[in-house]
Amino acid sequence: RIQILFEKGGSVTMATKTHSVTLQPVKSYRTFQLDSYKPSIVGTFSSSATYGVIDVNSAKFSELSLPQESDMQMDLNEGMAEYHAALDKAEQEQPEEDDKDVVLPLWQKFLYWITKSGYDLSHEGIQVVCRRGILKGIGFTQTGRLKTPWSYRVCKYNGILYLYEPTVPESESESQPVYLRKFQYWGRKFEKNVTRDPDPGVSASFVMARGKLGKFVCLLGCEVDCVRHKQQTPPKVEANQEEEKVGKGDDGNRTTQYIEIKTCHERKLQDKISFGWLQAFLAGNDVLVYGLRDGQGHVTKIVEEDVRTAPGRYANSWSGSSMMGLISSVLNKINEHVTEGREGVISYDGEGSSYIIRVDTKPGHFLPDWFCSWEQKGEKEKQKQNDGL
Repeated sequence: RIQILFEKGGSVTMATKTHSVTLQPVKSYRTFQLDSYKPSIVGTFSSSATYGVIDVNSAKFSELSLPQESDMQMDLNEGMAEYHAALDKAEQEQPEEDDKDVVLPLWQKFLYWITKSGYDLSHEGIQVVCRRGILKGIGFTQTGRLKTPWSYRVCKYNGILYLYEPTVPESESESQPVYLRKFQYWGRKFEKNVTRDPDPGVSASFVMARGKLGKFVCLLGCEVDCVRHKQQTPPKVEANQEEEKVGKGDDGNRTTQYIEIKTCHERKLQDKISFGWLQAFLAGNDVLVYGLRDGQGHVTKIVEEDVRTAPGRYANSWSGSSMMGLISSVLNKINEHVTEGREGVISYDGEGSSYIIRVDTKPGHFLPDWFCSWEQKGEKEKQKQNDGL
């Protein structure tokens, strides 16, 4: 149906065509074969404390450093008050006018990596570009006791679907429940306690993961909590033969494990691990590290889970195939209704049995001009520009 959306003042914002898609029973999505999704890491970068994008490999990422079992006394409440005070102060401070163009939103940092690295989306067969968290939000729609609403913008440009999540308004972030702020801090505190700090000036690390999810080849931007480097026996090298590089973007003789770090109550791992697993699986992470805590934020045990085998171990509680199958189904529907040169919104209210796709009836997209200019260049022009970066 055609729907006209109005602003509070009564002015028309856009006319949209609305499609309501019914969610099928969870078991109907279980036909998805988890072994069919094998993402590879095609790029790495870091974000500096001043919001810049730094081209680095995983050797510069935070590294896992678990405490000895005898040192397992960890209070995740330490420093909480100071952290929240500093965070509230930072949110109130606005960047100087001259700096506003430098501060890229997270989803645009992934686009910037594409242009800076010279990654040719068409040549690589990419059909979907987005942040990993968007697909995680969609896939988790029918899993877990609490149903979380979500809303993402989507457009199709040069045959590729782009999705991003608009920034949460300050009024909404400020109303975040106290208990949720506490849980989030516990997660950050645990991550800091079990990792070695990255190089000075680096505040976050990311990988770009390419994988085929159902019918679609996706390029996902994913934040990485930490890595673990494993030494590998050097291969025999014949005379005049270069040594083969091993690992994902690493140099020398080591392979790299990408690791997702989470915390949860010591009695709830069986249910809570589904959320962390989906996040890790989409990014191609190898290991899940969970800090099991009591209700007061004291860690009692640390466990490691292999991302590939976890669904089988917890099959009685949740289905990894169902979550991935739902993502695949939603991407099919988006691709069906969002045609070339159109943009829209896909949303779920957290309560009903269907999600909504609203497509603007007029041509348009939300991609930044600098990215569109890059995409319009020919292959040789792109390479020439990239060589000069």
